[in-house]
Amino acid sequence: ADQKPPARTISKKFKTNGFSQWMARNQRFEQVTLLMISLNAIWIAVDTDWNQASVLLDAQPHFQVAEHMFCSYFLYEWTVRFLAFAEKTYALRDAWFV
Repeated sequence: ADQKPPARTISKKFKTNGFSQWMARNQRFEQVTLLMISLNAIWIAVDTDWNQASVLLDAQPHFQVAEHMFCSYFLYEWTVRFLAFAEKTYALRDAWFV
């Protein structure tokens, strides 16, 4: 009795046309996001071990660039998903979004 768990149905709350809804439904976008999450976890370990600065502004440039890169990607991902919702209040009800 192996049953497949029900798929997330949040995409039913997305718009039916436009770039944001297309991107939010795109499997490659999901894969890249999971890759970025994994790389960010690894980077946190590297940053913890090698970055001696107490604030980002005092860190060496490569630490700053990496932090800004991750922040930029995750802001982009959040914006795409927010804009994909047909009604923006749906975003506030989605546990994965908030």
